[in-house]
Amino acid sequence: VLADRFMVEQNSDRIVNKHGCIENNTAFLVVGDPFAATTHCDLLLRAAKEQHIECEVIHNASIMNAV
Repeated sequence: VLADRFMVEQNSDRIVNKHGCIENNTAFLVVGDPFAATTHCDLLLRAAKEQHIECEVIHNASIMNAV
């Protein structure tokens, strides 16, 4: 599923759900720092804490945190 900004912010339940994330390998790819946006932090917290979905973060270089 190609997720645009609206989907990530308004329809994130379609991305973060046990059926999709546990039964299938799921990736949420972002450009730069994965935690530069609070929405991305929210997705991780809801997946890991509320739905007990195992999550792994692979950090990337970003101009936001390079300075």
